[in-house]
Amino acid sequence: MFNAIKSWLRPPENRKYGEYTAYHWAAALRDDFPYFNEDPAPTLRAGLDAHNVDADLPILICTHDNVDVRILSCVLATVESRTDCHAALLAALNDPSDRVRRAAAIALVKMDTIAGLSAVVAGKSHGKGIRTQAAYRLAEHGPAAKSAIPALFALINDSDINFRSHWAAGAALKAIGQEAMPYLSHALRYGSGQVRFESAVSLREIGVPVDLQPLVDQILGPESPE
Repeated sequence: MFNAIKSWLRPPENRKYGEYTAYHWAAALRDDFPYFNEDPAPTLRAGLDAHNVDADLPILICTHDNVDVRILSCVLATVESRTDCHAALLAALNDPSDRVRRAAAIALVKMDTIAGLSAVVAGKSHGKGIRTQAAYRLAEHGPAAKSAIPALFALINDSDINFRSHWAAGAALKAIGQEAMPYLSHALRYGSGQVRFESAVSLREIGVPVDLQPLVDQILGPESPE
């Protein structure tokens, strides 16, 4: 399995394979364990046991000095549906190791809670792709994701991320619908050029208030008649 995932990830040639073993599990979790046809939990547990750990997963995620232990604990928490690890995973988004931060973000996306997805969308230290994926997950929650609106605007406001991520945030705002209208209306008037554009697109999908129609048309151009 590890050889297959190693080939799939294509790590840099100057890195040793052993340095990537634990993070392979996080990458595999991201894509639902390709090349693995059985429950991965026993193998993950064995990996932790090899480090002689003697604490529960939330404690390991937050306090263990070994990066591999923290990564494996993040992945196992998701595989075992350990909701008691949620707070530890949120804290791990600020871990000193970028690999742990990414593993925690992947785990939170897989856990699929509004709070976890919002934290991944709003943060900037765990990779761009996972933030985009989290935004699309929020879109699947529809109006129930209204508490994620501020996080989605944090993503739209990020000028260092690509347009695909902005589209994902816009898709989530459109799916949330009317609850996003006050934010979108204000952003349309007072946001940056980038934010105004994305807000105009979302408003056109949700339904543009009459008083904002001229401004939306100014930003996007008049809508073509069907």
